Amino acid sequence: DLFSSRGQLSFAALIGESWDLIPVELDPPEHGAYRAILNPLFSPKEVAKMEAGVLDAASSLLNNLDGKTGCEFIEGFAQPFPVSVFLQLLGLPVEEMPMFLSWEHGLLKSFSLDKRKESARNIVGYLRNAIKERRANRGTDLISYATHAEVDGRKMTDDEIIGICFLLFIAGLDT
Repeated sequence: DLFSSRGQLSFAALIGESWDLIPVELDPPEHGAYRAILNPLFSPKEVAKMEAGVLDAASSLLNNLDGKTGCEFIEGFAQPFPVSVFLQLLGLPVEEMPMFLSWEHGLLKSFSLDKRKESARNIVGYLRNAIKERRANRGTDLISYATHAEVDGRKMTDDEIIGICFLLFIAGLDT
């Protein structure tokens, strides 16, 4: 009762919803059940499957610098590289990175409550559409995995999947 993780970040409440960031806003034993679902996605075997995509992302960014005598390293490589790898993991289009980064900035770095709410709504709306699409057309990405995973013998709800994806979205974009 004294040390609960529930509702600590409350992004859902910001926009009048009630989902949790999964698994960080869950307490035991719930936390462990969801963590067990997610752990296999980050095993050495699964991460190794991403190697070609990671190398392609790095090569693409370095090719953009070809012929230049200098660059702003953070903007030209250090920020887009991990974000592009993360977008591959979630199966989100890398070409939409500027929009995603704008939403992430509005949510986590804006001093305007209205901007934070707008950004949260944009992220959740985008993720809800992605979840709907992955339920119909399963891929090999994390969103597809979550839409077909089971916890305690049942399929996860859209709100549970939002909780997982929202957490990973903000964590993956704010590297």
